[in-house]
Amino acid sequence: MEVALQGEIDTQRDNVASLSSLQPEVEKYRKESEKLSQEVQERERKFERFQEAERKLEEHIQDEKSQRMRAEEAVHNERGKAQRLQAELDTSEQVQRDFVKLSQSLQVQLERIRQMESLEEVRAVLDSTNLSDVSRLPET
Repeated sequence: MEVALQGEIDTQRDNVASLSSLQPEVEKYRKESEKLSQEVQERERKFERFQEAERKLEEHIQDEKSQRMRAEEAVHNERGKAQRLQAELDTSEQVQRDFVKLSQSLQVQLERIRQMESLEEVRAVLDSTNLSDVSRLPET
């Protein structure tokens, strides 16, 4: 039995020696595993920062798109306003030209009336005058 126990002890010593020789290699793999784990964590942090930067850029793009749409709408409104103002100006200028034409025509007729000697001549001038449409007045 002693021989068997001695054999068992020798076998266990060989196992311990074998395991002891593997200890540096196990330590090397453990350190490598820790290093890789740290690299993974660092890359995850970088990835999260990139995702955050991407989110902020997307928000910025959306803000810029909204501002552009508002600016385009404002430009559209201002163009419409400018067209309306131009139309009003054109109408106002035409009214002014018509008024000048009417005024000149009336001045000419008034002068003709002043130079007339009888009431019948005045009535004939007034009856021949069509003041309903300024565009049909004769040029003076």
